[in-house]
Amino acid sequence: MPLRFRYSQKYQAQALYELDRELVNKSLGAAPGFLMGSIWVMYHRLETVQYAGLVGWLGVLLMFLAVSRYGIAYLFEKTVIDFQSAAKFIKYNIVANGIFWSITIMVSIIELRFKDANSNITTICLLIGFVLSSMMTLSNNLRLAYFFQSVMIAPAGFCLFYLALADNNDMALSASVILLIAFFYMLNQNRIAHTQVVNRIQYALDLEFTNKLLQESQAQLIEEKAKLQHSTRLAAIGEISGEIAHEINNPLALVLGYIELASDQLASNASPKEMVIEKLNKATKAISRITKIIKGLRQYSRGTLNEPFSVILLSEIIDDVMDFCSEKFNHHAIQLDTDFENDCQINCRPVEISQVVLNIVSNAIDELVKLPTGQRKIRIKTEIGPTSVKLLVANSGPKIDPAIKSRLFEPFFSTKKVGIGTGLGLSISKNIVDAHSGRLYYDDSGEFTVFVVELPVYA
Repeated sequence: MPLRFRYSQKYQAQALYELDRELVNKSLGAAPGFLMGSIWVMYHRLETVQYAGLVGWLGVLLMFLAVSRYGIAYLFEKTVIDFQSAAKFIKYNIVANGIFWSITIMVSIIELRFKDANSNITTICLLIGFVLSSMMTLSNNLRLAYFFQSVMIAPAGFCLFYLALADNNDMALSASVILLIAFFYMLNQNRIAHTQVVNRIQYALDLEFTNKLLQESQAQLIEEKAKLQHSTRLAAIGEISGEIAHEINNPLALVLGYIELASDQLASNASPKEMVIEKLNKATKAISRITKIIKGLRQYSRGTLNEPFSVILLSEIIDDVMDFCSEKFNHHAIQLDTDFENDCQINCRPVEISQVVLNIVSNAIDELVKLPTGQRKIRIKTEIGPTSVKLLVANSGPKIDPAIKSRLFEPFFSTKKVGIGTGLGLSISKNIVDAHSGRLYYDDSGEFTVFVVELPVYA
């Protein structure tokens, strides 16, 4: 993770927000204890007589402070106030709570002078109990923690120490020593707890930042992968561009010849109308052939990054690829046999599945040209199962060496000469099929070299 992220304003602001959010949540958790303590003070008055009225009103004030925490949480939940205002109120509430609890206990100590055993126990329990609770509540804010613990313990400790000297009160001396030990112990524990809280929040923020980087990298990887697939398709088009030009040239020549014949027949007025129409129909079919080739070329060369899945007949994809490669088959004298069972639909990106089939067929052609003319064969067949369809592309070329079988789908691995092919065709094809929840594998169990594309059938 870049270190500059730790020192960025965004990071610091997020860390402070998380600390404040934890403070608000923990203060609400401590509110019931302070509420019950304030109610007890209202009725018990800490056994005071002279200052009983003052202690009672202090109890009412403390109860209001405890209840107000719930009120501010409710207002924030209803979006009446924002989080910053709620957090600021809670901090002031904690400060006021510490001051008024300290005054309440001091009033009790001043009147009773720490001589009655029962009141002594009650006072120390209240004091230590509330300070101990602040260790968890304020562990994420050291300033508030030190203030609360100091304002609660220091005045009472000094007062007890004074009473021990002025009245020769051994219990007051013992209590002041206990408070001194508790004070330093809790300060140290707060520091340790604060470090743990900060480390936990930093870890969470670092993890969130790392996840964001991973998501961005994944998105970039998907985009680069799509660009690589597109580049591979364009490379395949470049490899067969000569055959495509030849395939377009032949129909154009036919169109030109048919139109010239039809023109001559119309000019002579000797030929029957049916003969002219026949020539024009043949010209129209040739133009349709050219249109289909160009349409396939445009479709195959476009990007597929944002192309949605669509339901299409598998036979349509195969027919388009075969039309695309037909001139290459003719040029290299390759015999094509097809065996399609009952047709089925698949949910896919048609251009990507076309690329898979074309990559496999192109690899087969590259191997077949090494054979004598009469031995060049490609067989394409489908086998439809209950949930999936297998497209088998077999060629009569030499079987693949078992030693390299495990590396067939590795990126940039190729058995072709340097400068021929990219070594990415099968690797990209496998990624495409995997993304379609299918499988692409090599089957060496039969006589021919067979690659199998297995895809889910669309129900």
